[in-house]
Amino acid sequence: MTVPEYTRPDTEQRMQRTELVVLAVAVLASSMAFIDATALNVALPQIQTTFAAAASDLLLIVNSYGVVTSSFILIAGSMGDRYGREAIFMGGIVVFLIASIACGLSSGSGELIVARTVQGFGAAAMIPGSLTLIAHTIPPHRRGRAIGIWSASSIIMTALGPVVGGMLADAGLWRAVFWINVPLGFIAMFLVWWAVPWNRSNINRALDYGGALLVATCLTCINLGLLTATTERLINARTIGFGAVALLSGVAFIWNESRSQVPLLPSAWLRHIPFRAAAQLTLCFYAALYGMLFLLALNLVQVQGYSATQAGLAQLPLMVLVIILAPLAGMLIDRFGPRWPLAVGTVLGSTGFLLLTNPSITAGAREYATSFLPGLTLIGVALGLSAVPLSTIVMNSASQSHVGVAAAINSTLSRMSNTLGVAILGTLAIIVFRGSLSRQLQHSSFDNETIRVLQMESVRLLESHASVELSPEDSEYFHRMLHGSYVEAFRLTAVTAAIVVAASGAVTFALLRRDEKARESTRCVDA
Repeated sequence: MTVPEYTRPDTEQRMQRTELVVLAVAVLASSMAFIDATALNVALPQIQTTFAAAASDLLLIVNSYGVVTSSFILIAGSMGDRYGREAIFMGGIVVFLIASIACGLSSGSGELIVARTVQGFGAAAMIPGSLTLIAHTIPPHRRGRAIGIWSASSIIMTALGPVVGGMLADAGLWRAVFWINVPLGFIAMFLVWWAVPWNRSNINRALDYGGALLVATCLTCINLGLLTATTERLINARTIGFGAVALLSGVAFIWNESRSQVPLLPSAWLRHIPFRAAAQLTLCFYAALYGMLFLLALNLVQVQGYSATQAGLAQLPLMVLVIILAPLAGMLIDRFGPRWPLAVGTVLGSTGFLLLTNPSITAGAREYATSFLPGLTLIGVALGLSAVPLSTIVMNSASQSHVGVAAAINSTLSRMSNTLGVAILGTLAIIVFRGSLSRQLQHSSFDNETIRVLQMESVRLLESHASVELSPEDSEYFHRMLHGSYVEAFRLTAVTAAIVVAASGAVTFALLRRDEKARESTRCVDA
């Protein structure tokens, strides 16, 4: 007769209290990162007004954070395994907290960009660290519910970010988007120090610092090259130089990963057809989504006349649909596999982006239901049907011993697509905007000097202000030009996003179909 294992009630209660504290810390830390990532977009018009920032500055304010996070999130997880998960997690909170204070105190766009860059290092340690703490502290029979709570809180915070950011911006308190992290950060630090058990890692594993630096170099040069194209000629020496360095660092990264003993991205995965299919669709779909959401916030506030709060609420249906449809997508995968949900999702997504080209200059939020809501609804349905299959394919591509790496890679792909989407679609929009405005100015009645000054001011997009005297009628005429040029740029980028999603979806469908046929052939041979 076996004697059942006995745990004293007071010991069990202490363990459960510790687990609750760990879960609270994980939710707090991830909430700071997710709110900052989404709340900032709707506050960008206020930031641009405060700092008289150029459009390229806005891109860097968003992407400086994303470049660092997507480049170092994988190696941060490995550092936790080597130096101690709690220590790296605490370090991430400290860095994120200090950088948030610097963001709140920044007196110019340059200072804000630097602070956001540092903030990205903190987020890279916090995001995987929060989930790792749960996995290593909470026992398996209670871990599923804890991860479910963490995931739900992440989605909710992502959805609430634009609303919170909009409300703060309307109150003239856009800096509070960063200041709100201060009390949350101190609470999280205290709980980690006071209640989370610290364990010293015994894993002595080399880290692929070179791979992380090559990814960071590649993404940084892509961003700088694209931004250079918005302020100078499309093809110029600096753009070519940044492009060459980006290409070389990308090739060097692939070479490094094939030779490294501890690669960030195992080269065998690149030969796995489902992983390649999911990776390219994740990059393309999320790049289109994040790039368009960046431009949508400026459109709603500066062209359509929405308040920042209304602009944040306008994005809420998209996130709500993702939350509602994610469980349905999981059931569809179990029944039909990932190929058909992804096919339907990409068709709906590309259609949704095309519908965003329909609105011109509307009467504001009261026309939201007939202007922007239809497109955002379809995009929300598409994302709800696609997000779970994409994550499932990536996770299923890994062996049991590499599940943690697969989760980190899945998170990295999403954040990298955010960076690339804002950089590429944002750059395209700026180029189209300036070209459209220049053509309109050339056919206007303004004299040559006025045209030259207004063209120079166009780097600030919709915040362009004439530094020459204009009559009230001419000033109104100029602002109509600005709005018309931005609508043209927004429409072209939406069409581009639709084409990218449709093409990427077709490639994914074909790759998954080929993989299914190969597996069927293998089964037939084995039989």
